[in-house]
Amino acid sequence: MPPAVQLICPGLFGPIGLRREEMPATPAIDRFLARAVDRPAAHADPVAAMLHAFGVSAPAGMDFPSAPICLLADDPDRASEGYWFHADPAYLRADRDQVLLFAGPSLDLRRGEADALVQVFNSHFAADGLELIAPHPARWYLRVTSPPSLMTCPIHAVNRRPINSYLPSGSDARRWIAWINEAQMLFHGHPVNLAREREGRPTIGGIWPWGGATLPSVSGGPALVVGDHVLSVGLARAANSRLMPLDSAGELMALDLPESTLIFWDRLWCSLEDDDSGSWLDALPGLETLVVALGRALAVRHMTQLVLTVGGDRFELTRADTYKFWRRRGKLEKRLDSIGT
Repeated sequence: MPPAVQLICPGLFGPIGLRREEMPATPAIDRFLARAVDRPAAHADPVAAMLHAFGVSAPAGMDFPSAPICLLADDPDRASEGYWFHADPAYLRADRDQVLLFAGPSLDLRRGEADALVQVFNSHFAADGLELIAPHPARWYLRVTSPPSLMTCPIHAVNRRPINSYLPSGSDARRWIAWINEAQMLFHGHPVNLAREREGRPTIGGIWPWGGATLPSVSGGPALVVGDHVLSVGLARAANSRLMPLDSAGELMALDLPESTLIFWDRLWCSLEDDDSGSWLDALPGLETLVVALGRALAVRHMTQLVLTVGGDRFELTRADTYKFWRRRGKLEKRLDSIGT
């Protein structure tokens, strides 16, 4: 039986600061949006949507278990060693009566800098049973000795926003907020930050814990995963799925696809996280090319269905839907969260 292909594409609808004349033509995406059936998605958050695609859920009052799954990609030997949180490094900036958090590639954190900050953190918090590791300079993880009663907010939901609205909640929240504040003070005068300040680079003001859990069992999910994001890699490893990089997505139609294929097109999302409208525009033609190829595969019966998930929307397109020529209200620029005139 031909496969169904799921394309998860966070960031396609922005918000992105563009003028209307900057938008390139996207006829294949426009046609898809016009003719597909639009239903509510199970999860608007990209991380939750990816985990849901593999049958991974969040128990009541707990986080989605993204940290140990991502660690399975970054440091597979340690992923099963206990209860892990993401502990992403962040730049904190005071703005009137609030503090804004900034994270992502713009921090430009180097290997030696990450190692030095991790070392001072572990020396300071050893008595609290906390262990920080940085298998990648920009991706840090925090291991705790026992599961806390804590709900956290993903870093991508906090990025460029005031942190007070997103602080952890739960019966252990007070202690964790104290640790977050203590880490800020610990890093504040560190030689790494003093050097970064002299160089005009953002200082590392602390860590942001989220997505805590032990490594879950992943028994479901697609047979083929196409993606570069660390979560894509971790989920593919956890589910023993075949993994292909995004640059190979255009070759999919030449393959004998398995019954289920998932593509995580995160390039637009990454551009939004870094507030880079230029790279968002640069990434859009690649998605257009992919949608063209997938549309052709659907037309010649190499696929049964193409499902595009963007935030809280799930667009489902079958071969029969492609003949609904009267549906024309699907232009991408009409769906963008922010676009100037």
